[in-house]
Amino acid sequence: MGLEALVYPGNLDIHRIDLQEEIGLDVIMHGEPERNDMVQYFAENLDGFAVTQNGWVQSYESRCTRPSILWGDVSRPKPITVDWSRYAQSLTAKPVKGMLTGPVTILAWSFVRDDQPLGETARQVALALRDEIADLEAARSGMEVIADIRTSGFDHGIGPGVYDIHSPRVPSIAEVTKLLNTALASIPARQLWVNPDCGLKTRGYAETVESLQNILAATRAVRERLAPSA
Repeated sequence: MGLEALVYPGNLDIHRIDLQEEIGLDVIMHGEPERNDMVQYFAENLDGFAVTQNGWVQSYESRCTRPSILWGDVSRPKPITVDWSRYAQSLTAKPVKGMLTGPVTILAWSFVRDDQPLGETARQVALALRDEIADLEAARSGMEVIADIRTSGFDHGIGPGVYDIHSPRVPSIAEVTKLLNTALASIPARQLWVNPDCGLKTRGYAETVESLQNILAATRAVRERLAPSA
């Protein structure tokens, strides 16, 4: 049936994998407690970047970030996220989602060198992240998923985001259900991931738990509606 892979919750505390299981999430997220920022963390672990201690700029509202400086050729000297993901996987029998910031986002949130085409710089970042993905696959899945991907005619999964994490407002079950139905009008159910529109590291526990419970309830309702035709 479609909508098999539900919410991966973004940056929820690694110590609360038990909470994610209690809520009923299908895919667990390790929470990124080791990461100071979605871009800076990778910049600190990739060659070709420099970071600052006090180079703050406004991100949105009262939140600020320190853009990294991409000054040279980008490469990955060693795995970055593998140990954290491996440890998180040891705490649960459910699949744990590896979380990497994409190359376009890294470029958009950095000061980027201008002595070569932007596309070449993006390619270097993407290749470094591809190596990280390969190491994550080797450490967590043993590549057993490859056969399933091949036989299923895999197309890219899409997670359009069912609520705005930049606001403390908790989305209702009805509005999430409406957004899911809108998404299903254009996206095959088997390709649709249900998730917030970004990580939850900036949000409090009470609102986060209630929001995840609501999007889980909405997803279950849509699954039941789809079940006869699945």
